Amino acid sequence: MIPSERTSIVLKIMDGSIRAYAPTKLGAIVLYVGDADFSTDITGNSPESAVALDVRYSSLLAIDDVNNDHIGLQGARGVSYWKVGNITGK
Repeated sequence: MIPSERTSIVLKIMDGSIRAYAPTKLGAIVLYVGDADFSTDITGNSPESAVALDVRYSSLLAIDDVNNDHIGLQGARGVSYWKVGNITGK
């Protein structure tokens, strides 16, 4: 029997966002993930691998204008940060 190398990867996301900008518009799409666990085992010379992804909650948001200021939102987290519009009244 040939010994194999095994690498385990575990990633925990507590409060994360991925923002994708539009190339010619002011808008963006935001994927918010509140609590997620990702894990996988990579075994050397194995043609197969398994991935486990557990997402407790997530949101997909469409932002119409990313130039809006988020001044004063230092305490805001998660979806509430993205839902607040132009709070400076401009």
